[in-house]
Amino acid sequence: MKLIYYLWLIPCMFCIGILYYLISNEFITIRSPFSFTHLTATDKNQINIIKKKTSLYFWHNEKWQHEDIDLIWPEEVSPQLTYLINSWLALITEEEINQRYIVLQSITLNEQLEAYISFNRNPFNKAMATFEKWLWIEGLMKTIRENGISLQGLYFLVHHKPLIDPHLDFTNAWPLTGFLPSTNQESI
Repeated sequence: MKLIYYLWLIPCMFCIGILYYLISNEFITIRSPFSFTHLTATDKNQINIIKKKTSLYFWHNEKWQHEDIDLIWPEEVSPQLTYLINSWLALITEEEINQRYIVLQSITLNEQLEAYISFNRNPFNKAMATFEKWLWIEGLMKTIRENGISLQGLYFLVHHKPLIDPHLDFTNAWPLTGFLPSTNQESI
C-alpha cells in the first residue's frame, strides 16, 4: 500500500514543483477575469474625449524613429498617459525592440506632477546594455513630453514596487526633460 502511495505522490509533487517554477518565473501568467482596467463614469456626457494625432518616439537603427498615430485623448492626464504608454509599448513590441511582452498595470499621479508607472514585468532583460536601457527610457519620456503632457518626473515600477536594475537607479523620479543634451538629434 505504501509503494502505491509513493508512486502517486512523487509524480504529483514533481508536477506541482514544475508548475510553481513556471508561475514564479512568469512563464505562466495567471490573471483574474474580474480585474478590469477601464475608464468608468456615471454619465458619459461628463467625459470629453477627442481624437488626437500623437507621435511615438523610439530609438532604432542608431537614430530616433517616430510614428504618428491617432489616439483617444481624454481630459484627465492619467488616462492620457495610459493610452499613450500602451500604444508606445505596442509599437516597440511590434518593431521588435522589446523581446518581452510588457503590459502597463497602472498609472498614478501625485501632487508634484510625478507619475508612478507600473509594469507587469521588468522591461529590461539581463543582457541589455545600459545604453539600450537608457534610450528605452528616453524614448518613453520623449513620447510623453512631445505629446504635451506636463509632468515633472516618472517613477518606474514592476508590480507596484520600484524597478530593480543593476545598472540604473529607479528609486528616484526620472525627470521628464531627459538626460540627452538635445533629444531632437537624429543620432547620438
